Amino acid sequence: MPKREINGAEYNDTVVEEWIEYLEIHKFPDQDFTEINSEGVYHIGKLFVSNLTSSPILRISFKNCIFSDDVIFSAIEYETIDFTDCIFEKKVLFKGGDFKKNIAFKGGSVKERMEISGGIFSGLLLSLNCEELHIANAKFNDLAIRNIEEKTIVTIQKLLIKFNGIFGNISLNGIKLVEAELTGTIHKDVEFTLMDSHFTNLKLNKLFNNGKLRLFDLSPFSENEQKTSLFINNSNLAKTEFFSIDIAKIGSFGITNSFLIECTFVNLGWPAKFFGALPELNNEQLLDRREMFRQLKYSYAKQGDTITEHKFHGFEMNAQMHYLRKKRWNQPGRNIFKKWSMHRQTSLVLWVSRLTSNYGQSFLAPLITLALLGILSFSGMVYWGYIKELAPDFNLSWDRILITIAHFLYFINPIKRLDAQSINGGLIIDLGMRIITSYCIYNFIRATRRFVK
Repeated sequence: MPKREINGAEYNDTVVEEWIEYLEIHKFPDQDFTEINSEGVYHIGKLFVSNLTSSPILRISFKNCIFSDDVIFSAIEYETIDFTDCIFEKKVLFKGGDFKKNIAFKGGSVKERMEISGGIFSGLLLSLNCEELHIANAKFNDLAIRNIEEKTIVTIQKLLIKFNGIFGNISLNGIKLVEAELTGTIHKDVEFTLMDSHFTNLKLNKLFNNGKLRLFDLSPFSENEQKTSLFINNSNLAKTEFFSIDIAKIGSFGITNSFLIECTFVNLGWPAKFFGALPELNNEQLLDRREMFRQLKYSYAKQGDTITEHKFHGFEMNAQMHYLRKKRWNQPGRNIFKKWSMHRQTSLVLWVSRLTSNYGQSFLAPLITLALLGILSFSGMVYWGYIKELAPDFNLSWDRILITIAHFLYFINPIKRLDAQSINGGLIIDLGMRIITSYCIYNFIRATRRFVK
């Protein structure tokens, strides 16, 4: 007689090989039964739930059972079904059926794969560990994947949800996902929520959101030093909501060829390395990165987050500057001068704006620019004798210092009157300084008023 251990106890006299015979002889001599119970049994062979009986089944209950082969649900009507602390050594397959009431998997594990590829479900609770979980082509009033006990955490090694053909509400709460992929088209009457959970690798791939997609309070976790990742590829996320995801702690993060403008982002920690790796990217990657920054800028602008909006504006301009630089030098068949001159004006404007004001975000940078260029130009004016009241010397008396400062402030004043008696070589320096001062004043005002609506 085979022996199996279930929760520490050995079972050597409850091994079932012929389902119908077992149920008829040992459980239900009356053919009008409405409930099937099985506890502490090691079941041999496939279980076709639809073949258990031809009578109406109001409740099917399995507790502390082991199933050696597939458990299959097909197209009949069911009422309440409970699996409590059961171990499925093969697959659990939902191929169809109309599930009028609740189905619950409480505790236990699926060693191979649970697959939901058909059926109409009133309520489906999954609170068990799965090696793989595939969901597609089913209608749910409520599909909940969550913990039912505080001391245990449901872990799914590989999750795949294909939203094509899925209707209804799906929620994943307080679980661990090692590999997870969301793909397909989310229909307008679908509501999907992933919240308060941990993940190692999460991918939104070719995902088109026409319904409600919410990702709340997610954090990466790693087993055996596995690198964590979050990737969004070739997706239109529409009005997806992202809340409290610390992306900065994720090992690899990427968004490519995706639409994000209508998304909502709240309390996301963006990784600094994601913004600083621009020189390492190729042209195509830089275009993707620039487009992503542009969309995030508009998304934050619509939310009224002016601070982050300006932050992503700067990142967008940086990506454009690096893109033009690589595009210029990667042109085949051009000499050095032609490569250097390509997009030169745009590149120069971006470089100067970044250096002197961080694209209008720094009020300190224009002051430093004005001080450095002003002192340099003023020293030249004094050295060449264009300011007659001053001469180069080392007189560091207090009166001398005050007079020099006064002349310097007058020199950098862009609206001072032009002395017609002093038209000489210093006029070129003076006009140049007026332009520099005006530019720095503009950037200073722009930076100090960037949060004013």
